[in-house]
Amino acid sequence: MSIVTRLKTTKEVVKYLLGKYEHYRDEDNRMVAHVWNSELFALGKDAKELSAYDFLIIYSEGKLTAASDIERARRKAQEQYPELRGKKWGERHEQETEVKKEIHTL
Repeated sequence: MSIVTRLKTTKEVVKYLLGKYEHYRDEDNRMVAHVWNSELFALGKDAKELSAYDFLIIYSEGKLTAASDIERARRKAQEQYPELRGKKWGERHEQETEVKKEIHTL
């Protein structure tokens, strides 16, 4: 059983992955894929052997964590734990002020 499937909450899983694998700090899609692969493994499924249709059935049945929940947990973890922030975090937040100015001028 993988460590990801032993953790109880999405927040715990994401925090663990951000701490262990720096590349996930800026790559939500790769982190989502890692979580889903672990969840599929826990369901006794091999992602390499699973058809896209079967994956969609499993996802639609709520057996996999929603990508939006994983992404939200990443944003929250990086807000609370600055050491888990990626290289792009600072760039995005520098642009935030500029975007706010542009919105207010509309």
